[in-house]
Amino acid sequence: MDLSDIDDDILDQFMDSFTEECQKEVKPELSKLEIKKDPGPEHIQVLLNYFGHQNFRPMQWEIISAIIYNRRDVCAVMSTGYGKSLCFQFPSTFLSGITLVISPLIALMEDQVLSLEVSNIPACLLGTAQKKQKAVVEDIFKNKYSLVYLTPEFCTGDYGADLLKKMSTELSVVLIAIDEAHCISSWGHDFRHQYRQLGTLRTIFAEVPIIAVTATATSRVRQDIITNLKLRNPLHICTGFDRPNIYFEVNMKSSGGVFKDLNKFMSYEGATWKFSGSTIIYCITRKETEELATILKGSGIKCLPYHAGLSIDTREETHRLFVKDKVDVIVATIAFGMGIDKPDIRNVIHYGCSKSIESYYQEVGRAGRDGLPAHCATFYANGDFRILRCLNSTSSGSLEQKEASLKKIEEYFMTRKCRRRFILEHFEDKVDHLDKPRKTCCDICTKILCDARTDCEKYEGIDENGCYDFTKDAKTFLKAVSVFNSAKFGLGIYILFLRGSNSSKLHERERKHEFFGSGKNRSEAWWQAIAKLLVQEKYLLEKTEKTSMGFTYVAISLSDKGRGMISSDEKLVIPPTSTIVKLLKPKSNPQKTSSVWISSTQKPTIAPSTSKKPVPETTETQAEIDKRMALYRKLLEQRGEIASQLDCMPYMVASNAALMTMSKLRPATLPELRSLNLDGFTEAKINKFGDIFLEVITGTSRQVSSGRKLSIKEILGRNPLPEVSMGLTAQVSCTMIESGLTVGEIAEKRSVTKGTIVSHLLLGIKFGYPIKMAELGVTEENRDVIVKVYRKFCMTGFTPVKLTPLKEQCPPEITFDDIRTVLAYLQVRCHLEKLNIPYQEFEDFQYNEVDSEGCSDKDWVVKSEIKDFPQTQPEVTESPAKKIKTEFDVSDYDDILGSPPKSPAPNKCDEGNTKPTSEEPTQTTIVNRNVKSKKKVLPPWFTIRKH
Repeated sequence: MDLSDIDDDILDQFMDSFTEECQKEVKPELSKLEIKKDPGPEHIQVLLNYFGHQNFRPMQWEIISAIIYNRRDVCAVMSTGYGKSLCFQFPSTFLSGITLVISPLIALMEDQVLSLEVSNIPACLLGTAQKKQKAVVEDIFKNKYSLVYLTPEFCTGDYGADLLKKMSTELSVVLIAIDEAHCISSWGHDFRHQYRQLGTLRTIFAEVPIIAVTATATSRVRQDIITNLKLRNPLHICTGFDRPNIYFEVNMKSSGGVFKDLNKFMSYEGATWKFSGSTIIYCITRKETEELATILKGSGIKCLPYHAGLSIDTREETHRLFVKDKVDVIVATIAFGMGIDKPDIRNVIHYGCSKSIESYYQEVGRAGRDGLPAHCATFYANGDFRILRCLNSTSSGSLEQKEASLKKIEEYFMTRKCRRRFILEHFEDKVDHLDKPRKTCCDICTKILCDARTDCEKYEGIDENGCYDFTKDAKTFLKAVSVFNSAKFGLGIYILFLRGSNSSKLHERERKHEFFGSGKNRSEAWWQAIAKLLVQEKYLLEKTEKTSMGFTYVAISLSDKGRGMISSDEKLVIPPTSTIVKLLKPKSNPQKTSSVWISSTQKPTIAPSTSKKPVPETTETQAEIDKRMALYRKLLEQRGEIASQLDCMPYMVASNAALMTMSKLRPATLPELRSLNLDGFTEAKINKFGDIFLEVITGTSRQVSSGRKLSIKEILGRNPLPEVSMGLTAQVSCTMIESGLTVGEIAEKRSVTKGTIVSHLLLGIKFGYPIKMAELGVTEENRDVIVKVYRKFCMTGFTPVKLTPLKEQCPPEITFDDIRTVLAYLQVRCHLEKLNIPYQEFEDFQYNEVDSEGCSDKDWVVKSEIKDFPQTQPEVTESPAKKIKTEFDVSDYDDILGSPPKSPAPNKCDEGNTKPTSEEPTQTTIVNRNVKSKKKVLPPWFTIRKH
C-alpha cells in the first residue's frame, strides 16, 4: 500500500476517524477506586517535551494517574496503536524515579532504549546482550537512568534476583512493567516459562505498583496474568481489539506460484519489482522461508530470511537492516513475531496459516502501528494444516488445546462474514459498529459491496435465507464413515470409497459394499468441503494420530450426533462455507449486479472505515501534488541519512506522518516547525534535527543535490523504450549476472541454453541493467566494426534494421548475438540522447567515443567511399520482435520480448545519407569540422571484400 499516492486530506480524515474509533471502542472495567483526576499543565508539558504528544490517548491517563496518584496495579489489554508503552514510560519520567521493564525479546528492548535516548530520556538494558554490564549497573545506582529494561531470564537468575533486591532498598523504583504479559499464561500463544516466575517481583517490591500490558489476551488469559503476578485489586483496562486501519484478506494459494499470489502487493518501478512499503511475510517452516526469500531476491527485491536456524549475529543484522529501511521485505517464521518495533510496516502477509487466532492477531499487529492504512493478507493451502498438526504433535503442551486453536483459525479462513467481526467476537469485543460492510474493512465486505446480489440470486440450490440443503450429501458421507467402523482412518480413505476408486488402499470387502461409489457424482473438492462442514457442525470428530513411522495425520470418526443423523429424518440446512460457495453452480441467468463494482485487482481505497463526515476534495493541482511528493521523498532521504549517522531507525528521527505534514505546510523556521505540533516530534528532536529538515524544505540542503546524474536504469524506469517488455524470467537472469555470475554459469544454474540467457540479458540492457558488452563477449574491435557497418544503414539515431545484411558486412567471427548486443547498446544510448537527461555511464567508455556519427551534437560526419553498400528498404524493414523470431529460435519468446508490435517500424534513415559510389571500397575519410582532417584506415578484412 503506497502512502505516497494518498491525498493528505484523506489521511487527515483517516487519522481523525481512527481517534474517534479508539474513543468509541474503549471499555474500561474500573472498580470503585476509579480515578477522576484530569491531567494538569505539568503533565502535558512532560508529555510534549519528552514524547511529542499534545494530549493523552484514550485510557492512557486513567492508567498513568492510577499508578502515580494511587500506586495501583494495572492489567491493561491495549491494541497496537493505543500507546501502551507510554503508560509505563511516563511515570518515571514525570516522577524522576526508575521504572523496571521486563520484556521477552532483546531486539525489541534495544530498539526502545535507542528510541528513548533519541528523545533525551535516559534508558538502559540489562541482560545477556549487555556487554558493559558492570558499568551500566554502576550508573543505575547513580540514578542516571529513568527506565531499566530487563529480560525475564535475568530477573529470575541468581545474580539478577540479588540485584533487584538491592534496587528495592537503595533506589526509588516507582513502577514495575511487564510487557507482552500474555507470555505468562499457559493459555496464551507465546508462553514463556521464565515469565511464569515473575510473581517473585511482588515479594521483592511489595509497595511498588505493577502494570501488566499486552495487545491480545482473552478473559481467561487476563485472569491468569493477574493471579500469577499477584496483582492487588488491579485496574482492569481493555481498550478494544479493533485495528480500524488494517484491511484483512484471506486467499487460497494459487497454482501460479508465490509470485502470482504476491504480485498484487508489488509494483514495477525502475525496471525492478518493489513492495508497497515495508513488508513482513510469515511462513510456517524454515525451508519455506529460505525458498520464498530466494524467489523474491531473484526478482530484484531487497529481501532477507529470518528464522531460528540462522545464527544470532545473522538474525540481529537482518533485524537491523529492516528497521533501518535498508531491506524492504523480511520473510520470517514466527521467531520474528514480537521482536520488531517498526511503526511504518504497510503489509503483513501470511504465506501459510497461523497456529491460532491469538498468534495471527499478534503477528498482523506489526502492521500500521503509525495509524496509517495497512494490508494484512493470508494465503493458505489445506496442506498447511497438516504441517501444523505435525509440528504440534512434536512440541510440548496440550495437544487438544492446540487442535482447538487450529480449528478456530481454519474457521476464520472459511468464514463468510466480516473477518474483523469474527476476530473481535473471538476476543469478546464489541461488534455493534460492524453491522454494515465497508470497503476498507476486509475482503468479505469488499465482495458484498462489489456484488449486492444475494447468494440465492447467484447460485443454484441456495434458498432465500442464504441456506443450502446438505442433508443428502451429509448422510452419504456419514454412512461412508460408518462402513469402516473405525476411528483410525483419515479423510482420503473415505473420499476414495465414496468416489468408487480402484485404489489398493481399499479392500475387496469395501469395494463390494452397497455404498461404494455412492458419491461418484461429486468431485473430491466437494467431499473435502462437506467433511470440513460436518466437523464444524459436530457430526464428525477429528483426532490427531501417529503412524508406525512417526508421521501424524488427522483421523475422522462419527460423533454421537453423526450416528443419530444417519438413522433419523434430521435435516441439515445451513449457510454454505466460503469453500463450498466456490463449488456451487452459478445460475444461468443471474440478475443484474449492483452498480458498485471493484476490479479483482484493484486495491481497496484508503477512505476512513468509520468516518461519518464526507471526505473533503483536495484543492491541489496535479503539479502541486507532484511538487509536494517530491519534497516528501527528499525528506525521507534526509531522514535516512540522519538515521545512518546516528545508527538508529528512521522512524525514531521522525514519523512518516510528520514528514508528510512538513512537505504540505513547508515551515521555513524553527518557530514555524515547532508551531506545527507534529505528533511524536519532540522538543529534543526539533533541536537536533529541525534545521536539517528546514534546509531540505527551503532548498538549501547540501545533501540533496539537484545536479546528480541518474543511473540508466532509473531513467529508463521513468522513460522506457517503446514496445519493449521483460518478464520475470529475464529479470532473474539479469539479477544473477549483476551478482557476478557469467553467462555460462547462469545457463547451467537455470538449466537453459546460453542463447536464452543472452536474450534475457539483451532485454536487460534495454531496461538499463548495468550489463557491459564485454560481459556478453563483444570485444572493442568487433564493437567498433558493428557500429560502423550499422551507420551505413542509418547515419543518425536508431532504427531497427534486418540483421542478415549487417552480418554479411561483418567478418565471420562476429556473431548475430554480437550484433544484437551492440544494437541494444545503440538503441538505449540514442534514446537517452533524445531525452537529454544526464546519466551515469556504466561502460568503460562514453557513447561519443564509439558512435560519433550517431550523436545528435556531433562535430564530425562520415563520407562513404564504399561501392554498392547494401541499404535496407523501408518496405522490408521488420519490427524487433518479428526480426528476432524469424532469424533465431528463442525458447521463451514471450518472456523476452512480450507481444510484437502491430505493424513494422519504418526505416527513418537520415535523408542526407551518402549514396554509394562506383569506386572500390578502400577506405573511409573522416572529416572533423574544427580540426585538420585525417584518414582512418578500415580493418584489412573490409578492404578486400567485394559486393
